[in-house]
Amino acid sequence: MKNLKLFNHLFSWLMAGLIILLPWQTRLIIDNNRLAYNTPSIYLTDLIIAALLVLGFVKYQGLEETNKFRRFFFWPLWFLLILSSFHIYFALDKIFLLWACARLFLGIGLFWLIVNFKFPSKFLTKFFIIGAVLSSLLALGQFFSQAAPANKWLGLASHAAANLGDSVIEINHNNFNERWLRAYGSFDHPNILGGYLALAIIIAIYFYIKSDSQDKLFALISLIPLSAGLFVSFSRSGCLALFIGLIVFSILNIKNIKKISSPLVVIVLTIFTLSINYGYLYLPRFYLNTRLENKSLDERSLYVQEAKTLIKKAPIVGHGLGNYTAALIKAFPHKQSYDYQPVHNFWLLIMAELGCLGLGLMFWFFSLFFIAIFKIIKKEPILASFSLSLLSVILVITFFDHWLWSLHIGIITLFFVSGLVLKNLANNGQI
Repeated sequence: MKNLKLFNHLFSWLMAGLIILLPWQTRLIIDNNRLAYNTPSIYLTDLIIAALLVLGFVKYQGLEETNKFRRFFFWPLWFLLILSSFHIYFALDKIFLLWACARLFLGIGLFWLIVNFKFPSKFLTKFFIIGAVLSSLLALGQFFSQAAPANKWLGLASHAAANLGDSVIEINHNNFNERWLRAYGSFDHPNILGGYLALAIIIAIYFYIKSDSQDKLFALISLIPLSAGLFVSFSRSGCLALFIGLIVFSILNIKNIKKISSPLVVIVLTIFTLSINYGYLYLPRFYLNTRLENKSLDERSLYVQEAKTLIKKAPIVGHGLGNYTAALIKAFPHKQSYDYQPVHNFWLLIMAELGCLGLGLMFWFFSLFFIAIFKIIKKEPILASFSLSLLSVILVITFFDHWLWSLHIGIITLFFVSGLVLKNLANNGQI
């Protein structure tokens, strides 16, 4: 009995450590002579997930939470993994295909751990918020110092406003040309920071609603750096995702709007305070009238055309998981290496890599969430609104960016949040 209790503590604290470390990109790069999007790497979080899976399979047999409806969520995921593995017979980059399959397996494994084992939802959300706050504080330091120093142990690359290729904002302000570094936080790009914090803000609001007075204060205080971190990322997709998520949350909770009024006030006041001195930096992000913004839009348009070309070449099964850039190189061999970028659309990227079959499996997976939400929307309106707002944030990001599929942090984040949503629906909504 004592050993089982000790084991349960180890299992829980490994999960807590994993969640806090999710935003951090500490990794061992296996092959540094590849493009950024197909570089095999072993992340610290991979080792923790693997350890949790071993403990889960070996020690927790028979102790899992079981529910027939929840099992349906795994069918499209296992089929997705089988389809991905099938590409080993014809993928251009077989080595990275195997790496990408392992990454997908770990993501699905994390989803399985969260859904099937008795981690309290409050435990998961609190540590997710803590991890996001730490990344936000780093982002604020980067923005106000206009420097992002490298640290190999934390997985941080060096960034500066003067560096070509780094994400910056150019603006003519008071007849003076300014170049501002967008905050990266602990991530590889400001848009990833923005999307991650948008998810964290929605989760923090739900945590506030469900908590006692002490934890309510924790949630409100956390919303200050989370909102500020999103602001200094200058991520259009992150801001839009949060806005739509909050609209969904508010509309579905219109009768209980007082319950979320305090978090909304904190978010608005934080953004308003920063806007007094730095709001003008958002003008080029929304008016799209500067050289960098026009360049960004032109590149996004080009990436869509490239994706369509690849999809036409293999519309049914695609070119292979993680093989998008390899297929690009074959289709357009005369471009510079830095021009080979994934299309900034989650769905087009999946269709190019896994074809109509892979796209259909992802539609199947997401549709199950909407079925589950609408089953409990009258009985548990707050839970339903939280789940729908989180899915709204994810869906907005998928239409404007690729990182939820193309990068390690994206796969792990996608399946962590999906697992959190399903766990809440299953526990409180009794689906």
